[in-house]
Amino acid sequence: MTLASALISQARQRADQVGSQFVSDSEALDYLKLGYQNFYDLVVQSNNTYYISQFDVTLVSGQQDYPLPADFYKLLGMDLMATVGAPVTLRPFQWNERNRYKYAGLTTMAGPVYRYNLLGSNVRFTPIPGSGSVRVYYTPLAALPTADTDNIDTMGFDEFMILSVALKMLAKEESDTQLVAAELAAQRERVQTMLADQDASFPKAVIDIDMINDNLYLPTFLR
Repeated sequence: MTLASALISQARQRADQVGSQFVSDSEALDYLKLGYQNFYDLVVQSNNTYYISQFDVTLVSGQQDYPLPADFYKLLGMDLMATVGAPVTLRPFQWNERNRYKYAGLTTMAGPVYRYNLLGSNVRFTPIPGSGSVRVYYTPLAALPTADTDNIDTMGFDEFMILSVALKMLAKEESDTQLVAAELAAQRERVQTMLADQDASFPKAVIDIDMINDNLYLPTFLR
């Protein structure tokens, strides 16, 4: 964790704006927020399970739509929780398939097998649920700094944040940004490379999605 004020101070040094208020402290904090959002998205893109939260949806008979958490950003997966046996990994339905699974009626030890679709700030299940529970795994929204006294989880990539802010400072005063932009591009590549395979012993590989529920002996179209 690194103090926002420390990152801004180092960015001012890179932009040769120490002691200058051409870029105000509040404006520098806004630049830092933008830089952190870009960094956060880069981390999520490189390793989509680095930031992960979960919440449980209690299904109500006859209710098809359920609200997503306020900090929901990207979906990582949904499991139908079982009272007996293993959970079932749920799969999505495309909008044009909204009636295809409406009357599927397939039941496992975990209960009826549902499909889902994200609709704005809600998730819709089909067929219309009876009861049960679904666990939702998701990437939360980035926790942006609100003051320069806040700590930021840079994961050790402070340089990315510093260069992001310095670049915007230089751009505002219409100075040459080429060198800083090139350094930032190199840092971006470094973040992507280092986070792509954090588990070096078992790097990510292509999976057969038709077999994600193979232990449940479901028909292929529902696995």
